[in-house]
Amino acid sequence: MKMAGFTIVHPVPGGGPASSAWLPSTLENFTQLLDSAADAGIYVMYDTRHTYLSPPDLAAQIKLFRSHPALLLWYSSDEPDGPGHSASSPGSHTDSVVKAYDLINELDGYHPVSITPNCANYFLPQYASGADIIIPDVYPIGLNSTSWSSVYNTPCNATYGCCGCDLCNGEVEDVGRRIQNLKSILRWKGMRKEFWGVVQAFGGEGEFWERMPRKEEVIRMGEQVAREGGRGILFWDEKGRRGRMWKGVWDGAKEVAKKGRDGWGYEIDVEIDLGGDIVSLRDEL
Repeated sequence: MKMAGFTIVHPVPGGGPASSAWLPSTLENFTQLLDSAADAGIYVMYDTRHTYLSPPDLAAQIKLFRSHPALLLWYSSDEPDGPGHSASSPGSHTDSVVKAYDLINELDGYHPVSITPNCANYFLPQYASGADIIIPDVYPIGLNSTSWSSVYNTPCNATYGCCGCDLCNGEVEDVGRRIQNLKSILRWKGMRKEFWGVVQAFGGEGEFWERMPRKEEVIRMGEQVAREGGRGILFWDEKGRRGRMWKGVWDGAKEVAKKGRDGWGYEIDVEIDLGGDIVSLRDEL
């Protein structure tokens, strides 16, 4: 990974409480991963998606890993606004995300906290209050439909349904538009958050996506993130599909990593918060 130009890895622990997610053997293996990452100069995003709703389990994990030199940031919750999480009581669920954020800051306070919203705008300001970095999930390539959910057998529109990419057109530009729109929503609410982006590195095996992204699409999605001022780029490969990711997307991912290291060759808008006033400047990327 280091030789290919990557700088961060995002491992996902098993489900359940901290005591079962990290048994002695798996904890030893993960600690070895952290040590190897630090030796190689690779940072780690630590994922608490299975424990952020349980303060004791979340606290145990924070205390365990907060001082490791490989730790870059916390990933508190994965698509907390998505299907199965918040529809019945969004208010109480957004409070849970914020409480997890407060606990992480109380016990650590040094490493930033990130979340990944699934929707185009479902209680976004409330969820964003529980994060320093917003990393929207936008997976537009190979969608079998943008208007009818083949998984849930329902329509998809501005207020209902899940087609794999909320309010998307099924094109690369959906990635940049989502970041731009979420930034605008938070700006209207007077909120200043950093944004990263996720590049789709899966598809073609059921659910909503009929095919893998092509190399040029991977590169263009990465470029969309950079153009909208994203400070980090991740690649999501679904569990069990890694072999296909390496064959179909690896070259594109390496090219994005190279461009991120060497520069994209154009200017972007950079927002700076000066005492509550947000000023837009030009910066070369």
